[in-house]
Amino acid sequence: KKSGALYCALPGGHVDPGESCMEALEREIAEELGARCTVRDLLFVTEGVYAGRKKADTQRHEIVMYFAAEFTQPPREENGKIFSPEKSKNFGWLPLCEMDDKNLLPHLAREPLRKIAASGTQAAAPRYSFHDATT
Repeated sequence: KKSGALYCALPGGHVDPGESCMEALEREIAEELGARCTVRDLLFVTEGVYAGRKKADTQRHEIVMYFAAEFTQPPREENGKIFSPEKSKNFGWLPLCEMDDKNLLPHLAREPLRKIAASGTQAAAPRYSFHDATT
């Protein structure tokens, strides 16, 4: 909303007090997609500073952890879209070849995702990246 640019992001969210990062991801997948998953290995981490999503937001500092996960109960789809219990969310499948065209954020996630997809293994991903988009 702040920049007016359209973007895509992977499902996820914040860790609540008392829960692990893996528990948080399982909870967020249930809340956002109405699905269940088993979270596996940590693949990579990105860290970035950005202006914020809304016009009133101040500068934000975000650390994002990317995990391998497997659906144990996949999300429900309706008319080619993924149903979300959160009405403000709009989920769909994004082929990796379209992530640049669809402005997948954060940008630092794109290259590790490409490498993981191309190699079929987790070893190809860098473990950590940082970017300050406000400087």
